Amino acid sequence: TVKPHDTIVIEFTYPINPPLPKSAAQKSSDPDVVKGLGVQRVINVKGPLGVGRLGAAFMAEKAGKATLTFDVSHLGDVKMTCEVEVK
Repeated sequence: TVKPHDTIVIEFTYPINPPLPKSAAQKSSDPDVVKGLGVQRVINVKGPLGVGRLGAAFMAEKAGKATLTFDVSHLGDVKMTCEVEVK
């Protein structure tokens, strides 16, 4: 449960050695309730092996419910979903 104007992020973490993710996409079942803000990539290079992160950012807009989906193509397809209620 979130409030209007809250930010929601679904994150995918992977080692930065190849192969890197081929694609990433986000979707909201009701963009009027929760809209997508885009997919952002962050890479941290520390220690012997760095880590990459993809984050699908969403913004809660108004009261209602939505299903958020983050699809990543990396060594197979990964689909993450989140049910959100905006109050």
